[in-house]
Amino acid sequence: MPKSNKHKKARVADFTKAKLKLGKGKQVANNATNTTISSKSIGLPNQSLSEFAKTEPVSRRNHTLSELLVQSRHYSLPVRKDALLEIDQLLTSHPHLLHQHLLPLVSCIVHLLSDTSASVRASTRALFVKIADRLDLEALKGVSKGLILFNISSLSSLDQDVKIDALKVLDILLEKIPDEIVRGWDAQAHSHDRSALQTAEASLEDKGVGGKVVEALLGVLRVRNPGLAAAQGSFTSVASSDLSPASRLAVLSTLARFLQVALSPETPVASTSTSTAVSQPWYFSNSFSSNRSYENFIASFPPSAASVTRIQDDDYEGHSIEPYPLAFANFDLDFSLDTLGLVHPAPAAYSNPSTTASANPTLLSILHPTLLSSFLDAAPAAFSPTESLSPSTSSSSDLAAIVAVVGVAQSLYQRELGRSFALTSTSSSTNEARKSLVMLLGHAAAYFPFGSDDLRERSNEAKNQLLSLNLSFSALASLLVLNDPSEVSHPNATRAVAGKLKKKTATKLRKQEEFGFKIELMVQNVEEWVIDALKGELKSTCQPLGITLGVEAIECLIPTIWALLNRSASTSGLKSGVVDHERTTTKEKESALWEVVLYHFDKANAGGETKKLSFLFIARIVMLQSDPAYIDRFTIPSASSSSGSSIDKWLLSLPKYLWELGTKHPQTSEMVLTFLLKTVATSSSDGGGVFAKSTITSLIGVLPPFFHVSHPTRGSMYGPFIKLPKPSQDKALALCWYLQRFPGVGNEGSLKKSLEMCFRRMNKAGMGAK
Repeated sequence: MPKSNKHKKARVADFTKAKLKLGKGKQVANNATNTTISSKSIGLPNQSLSEFAKTEPVSRRNHTLSELLVQSRHYSLPVRKDALLEIDQLLTSHPHLLHQHLLPLVSCIVHLLSDTSASVRASTRALFVKIADRLDLEALKGVSKGLILFNISSLSSLDQDVKIDALKVLDILLEKIPDEIVRGWDAQAHSHDRSALQTAEASLEDKGVGGKVVEALLGVLRVRNPGLAAAQGSFTSVASSDLSPASRLAVLSTLARFLQVALSPETPVASTSTSTAVSQPWYFSNSFSSNRSYENFIASFPPSAASVTRIQDDDYEGHSIEPYPLAFANFDLDFSLDTLGLVHPAPAAYSNPSTTASANPTLLSILHPTLLSSFLDAAPAAFSPTESLSPSTSSSSDLAAIVAVVGVAQSLYQRELGRSFALTSTSSSTNEARKSLVMLLGHAAAYFPFGSDDLRERSNEAKNQLLSLNLSFSALASLLVLNDPSEVSHPNATRAVAGKLKKKTATKLRKQEEFGFKIELMVQNVEEWVIDALKGELKSTCQPLGITLGVEAIECLIPTIWALLNRSASTSGLKSGVVDHERTTTKEKESALWEVVLYHFDKANAGGETKKLSFLFIARIVMLQSDPAYIDRFTIPSASSSSGSSIDKWLLSLPKYLWELGTKHPQTSEMVLTFLLKTVATSSSDGGGVFAKSTITSLIGVLPPFFHVSHPTRGSMYGPFIKLPKPSQDKALALCWYLQRFPGVGNEGSLKKSLEMCFRRMNKAGMGAK
């Protein structure tokens, strides 16, 4: 059948060439792309169209700082990176540009904190560190508010890498301007220590950004706060297991550093110029009947400024002798019964943030599930005794995560349990804190002492981390002892606890005993480790010769030692049939630990900070024994042999300590002289105090070398006395004045001769005080 004309025409149409018409041009295809471009201006970053020469400093590409700041917001990644590098070069070559363009520079940095490129964020962070190093503190604080807020915004980014880099910036800010970062982080913190006027003044000040920083860190940890206003602070904690190990380590480390800064002591004790300040002995707070008595005791030693009264005495060449204040002061002062320690203050005086705001959840209760889960996730790999530990493995990051978790826990538990007074230890929130602490320590006790069973070689950083974990575990265990509800010193609290015990059933009592035995076992392990640490016998497979504790380690260990010295047999909730035996054993352990403390002082380096810390600790304990407001258990053991007690030998070793200190540590020498002066001036003639009467009289025989000594071969030698500052010399002379008038002691010939030689030398050199 022939094909139709229709199909023939279709085939011809496919191959027919269209005829072009005159003046119409070539026809555009249907799928053609329009490539025509038009622009009102052309941007050439590497060229300048300016007709005049630039008078400002320029970079290697002939750009001024203003032009580079514009290029830092360019859409192109290489342009932004080059701009940041050239800004750094310009500021290094021309430092005066920093103060001229400070605000534009900070604006540039804050907008690049959340840049999509990791290299740009790293360059921005490096530039900020260099700018912060060159600025003074006030100038940096003045421009920090916007920087902090933008960084908090970066912490809520959906990009995980941006969050990690924002945490690094927060670490830098905590190092440079810690006060601005933590200010206002907790409105209720330390409110019990403020007066009404201070509270009113604080309400008028800027609340700070600390609270927003905490909320941002909780957000990174997946701890949410839905409907805070409606639920009145009801937090819901979501498991942070979806965080990568690196992210979890970064946020926990930053949170630990933040809490360490936020909860650090506000008033450090005076220290030597070559060392860091020693923090306040907060661990003594529970040893007094009131907060006021505790503060008076802390302010009394070491004294900030001592008043000196002139006592005319021919033997002392007119030198000023410092009297004991209570012996020479006028007794027309308004002494209250509370000041004299004769009565206990009302229970209302022991207010606490945990009791006044018990309706709202504390940061500790919010973070406890996250801390516990993070510890359980990282502990098996971190403390494995045989797994190889190298920078490429995850074990090092797991160990660092454990250190961060324990650091956060120590700061929070220290805040909740470290500054309670008497009745606060029976509050519900404190009891919940104790239970959660026992839960955390119960899981960690299986690995304590950390690293003692290692069969692998660890790096120095890992060894320091393990030592830090052992110290933190001991400090946390000491908080359980310091806040033992079964050993409350306040009489009203004792009656309240006794009333509660009558209402408990047999099941509750059995659970309490099991709970107490668990605490007692942990405390015993800690006590053994502390004794080995003070003796220098902390040995492991990798360190068979033992570990020497540094200054920071001793400072962290002192609160634990004080808690162990005051530990009672009732801490464990023991049955009545074994309480007497346990009390005897506990007393023996107290005596053994006290002997080790004195041994550590004797073996420490004379010019080191560790011996100074040991001296301060022992001296305060000695002064506590005679304080009328002291209510704790520990008393210094009496002499067990005819040779005298260890504390008497320690007192007689202090003149030798003064000689070893020489003139290189004048503040420490003044502290020792102040303690000796107070001890001799307040000692009773019947020997009823801490030191025996024979010990006080023996001081006059060991003190002369501090002034002058006649050596058989080297001849006449002057001691450190003549080169010490005037306040120290006055205290030394006052000590001699009281010693020579102590009952049963006459004018010792050697001491009098040494003083005469010093006076002669000082008068000859024009150093004598007339």
